[in-house]
Parts: sequence; structure tokens; C-alpha cells
Amino acid sequence: MGFLGDWDRVINSGEPHWPIRFPSRYQVVLEMCIHNLERHSQKLYEGEPIVLTFSRQDTYAKFAEEIWRAYKDAGRWKYVKGFRYGDPEDPELQTADMIAYEAFQCAREVYEHGQTASPLVWERWPLIKKLFASRKTLLGGLMGEERLIKALREAERN
Repeated sequence: MGFLGDWDRVINSGEPHWPIRFPSRYQVVLEMCIHNLERHSQKLYEGEPIVLTFSRQDTYAKFAEEIWRAYKDAGRWKYVKGFRYGDPEDPELQTADMIAYEAFQCAREVYEHGQTASPLVWERWPLIKKLFASRKTLLGGLMGEERLIKALREAERN
């Protein structure tokens, strides 16, 4: 999941509490990821439980934990059963970071640099190239400024 656009313009265009609720893109992307995991768990995997493992980044850890508690207390995340931190040196977390980096670079080439979203974009990134070649189900999304503003306003109404 990712956000593409001018963060400050978006976050300051709505309710006065938006910049407090979402002090950085990280919080929005974290929630987008978890909401999508929940949806995909239900639709594709019959509600299989999910345990999230993050590399601890003290800058974001406290806020992520607050988000986790708020959603769990409200009964909103039914399939996310655990939230923990792993050793940043764990191979799984290193692999996830490398894949996220390559996916970001691919999306950036298409959306920021105007390249066509053809297989040629993926050819330059070895992990992404292997993932596409595997034909495995890949989950992800990108939210632009207009879509994020619409989603935040809709969340306010709900």
C-alpha cells in the first residue's frame, strides 16, 4: 500500500484534527494495509487469522500500537489476531523491506516519472520480477490525493 501526492496539502485540507490523527503518511498506509488484509482474509481465505510482524521503528511504534488498540477495542479488526515486533535482522523482515523498496521504486517510475506500467518496468527490479513470474496472488494498492481526501471524509461520516 502506498500514498502518492502532496501529504501536507491533503492532511491540511480537511478537519482540524486530521494532522493530529495522521501526523505522517505512515499512519494512513498502516491502516490501509491492515484494512486490506482484513478484507482479503475474509474474501479469499475464509477469515484466516493474521499476525502482523513489524521491524521496530521507534518513530512509529507507539502510534502503531495505539492504532492497533483502538481498532481492536472497537471490534473492527476481526482477523488480525496479533501485533508484534521482530528483530530487524530477521530474514523475513529483510525480504519484506527489500520487496517494499522495489515495489515503491516500480510505482514511482510509473506514477512520478510517467513510464508505462509495462513489464519493462518490472524487469529492472529482480525481486518484483520474480514475484510477477511466480503468478502468486499479490495484494497492494496506491492512494492518490483525491481518493485519500474522499476516504478521510467518508471515515468522518461513519
